[in-house]
Amino acid sequence: MKLISLVAATAILSAAATMAVANVSYADTEHLVSAGETLSDIAVQYDVEESAVIEANGIDDPNLIVQGQTLTIPQGPAASNQEEYSSSENYEVTRGDTLSEIAYKYKISLEVLRLANDLANPNLIFVGQSLVIPIPRLSAANFIKPVSPQIESIIDGLAHAEGVDPNLVKAIALVESGWRQDAVSPVGAMGLMQIMPETAAWLEQDIFGHPLNEDVSAYDNVKAGVRLLRILQTATGNIERTLASYYQGYGNTIAGVLYEDTVDYIELVTAVKGSFWP
Repeated sequence: MKLISLVAATAILSAAATMAVANVSYADTEHLVSAGETLSDIAVQYDVEESAVIEANGIDDPNLIVQGQTLTIPQGPAASNQEEYSSSENYEVTRGDTLSEIAYKYKISLEVLRLANDLANPNLIFVGQSLVIPIPRLSAANFIKPVSPQIESIIDGLAHAEGVDPNLVKAIALVESGWRQDAVSPVGAMGLMQIMPETAAWLEQDIFGHPLNEDVSAYDNVKAGVRLLRILQTATGNIERTLASYYQGYGNTIAGVLYEDTVDYIELVTAVKGSFWP
């Protein structure tokens, strides 16, 4: 196998997985009270503590706010329960989208999404607009050890056949998809091992020499992912560089590029493996 083919085949991983770190800067904002709103409703909308809003506005009675009143909404770690965000991806607004629905879809707060995109009015977004979606930094504590004898058997068999650590494969699959074959990322990565279509096509044509069903077959998806890991492991000679190449692409890795979110990915996979499959 020519290494240039490996560079090309995994280049798409860099575009798909390696994003710029989300720039979520904190600054106080203002909110115009609408009819029927409560202070609690407003605090939830902006993902801040109600007590922080009360303090910022010198409110004596939180039950006495009136329509048309302008409230200062404090932002920042002291005012809210903001998560740490390690990276981001882009989302193109489609007809009927609202900012709150997009925030809900990606499991982030409306205010974090508003701040990441410097939107003065969260109600004003338009079709075709590109939004930055901050991605929360995960830890091993965010995961639960999956129980699926069938998937575990598939991983064990294929990993042993390829000379790859099956426990490492299990950790990668959990981080990538939660051990779900039906998982499809916003950029099209498929299945348990989150194989990109372009990578799948390269593996089928240049490596296996026959088609696979990575999109519907857990066995074929793991087969593709494990073979890719073996190739990367052989090419890099190092587990950390193997993980980096799987996440951000082999070309970036051998060029000495290591993105911040790639470091996070390596640490997360390592931590998950240590927690569940030491």
